[in-house]
Amino acid sequence: MSGFPQTKTRNRFSRETPCINFYSLFSFKSNLRKKKPNATTLAIGDGANDVNMITAAHVGVGIRGVEGQQAARASDYVIGEFKFLRRLILYYGRESYRRNSNLICYNFFKNMVLVLPQFWYGFLNGFSGQNIYNPFLYQLYNIIHASIPIGVYGVLDKEYSGHFLMENPSLYYLGLKNQLFTCLYFWKWIIFGVWQSFFLSFATFYAMEMNFIDSNEGYNFIFWGSGMVIYGAVIVNTNLKVLIFSNTHSLSSVLIILGSILSFYWLYAITSEYVVETSDYHCSIRFFFF
Repeated sequence: MSGFPQTKTRNRFSRETPCINFYSLFSFKSNLRKKKPNATTLAIGDGANDVNMITAAHVGVGIRGVEGQQAARASDYVIGEFKFLRRLILYYGRESYRRNSNLICYNFFKNMVLVLPQFWYGFLNGFSGQNIYNPFLYQLYNIIHASIPIGVYGVLDKEYSGHFLMENPSLYYLGLKNQLFTCLYFWKWIIFGVWQSFFLSFATFYAMEMNFIDSNEGYNFIFWGSGMVIYGAVIVNTNLKVLIFSNTHSLSSVLIILGSILSFYWLYAITSEYVVETSDYHCSIRFFFF
């Protein structure tokens, strides 16, 4: 494979007994770890004599064939023929690494954008511990409002087609060099989450405090109303973030993101309709209906 790392030891453990396969690979891993501590080993086999070798490697691939199912049952991945290994690594391996790296970092990001406004609000209330979110809707953030779009991304997003990646194996170095799951890449997501939560919080606090006043009683909406505006802005922000870094866009994916955003307003309207007038949350409920 042009541009793909080659090794002279790819057939080193073939046609050996199970015991020899296991200890040969174990010795190989130990020597490799001393030279390259971050290296990952892959073992592929099709028979019962390869089971120990497959389980000893970091990633085990079994070939389902005429020699039984033992290797397939002990492996992490199963293929029908040896030639499918190229597509398994260059396409499925690379895309899985890319999607999972972004998914993990995004989950930290979206939760920081949700939680940090509570911290920023502490500078305005003397760190009294007062909650600014409606507790009924707050519980639905990771269940409904910010879970489905990133789940769809993690399963269906494609940066390149399988044929293109197989014809350009140099693109596999994205995962081979661990370029998307480094400390620097992770902290970039964290910084984005801190900055966006800060902007959403203080822009809403001061805009709501100075402009939205109840004409009947003279109360402002900084306490509950601002919290719900921030909550809605967080939902819009985190869902649009998925839309921005996704590579595959379809009518269904756009509708899912739009549905996640609109579900907040729909559930807010339902909650507002049935919460009684004497509730402590009546001020926030009246925000959309005064």
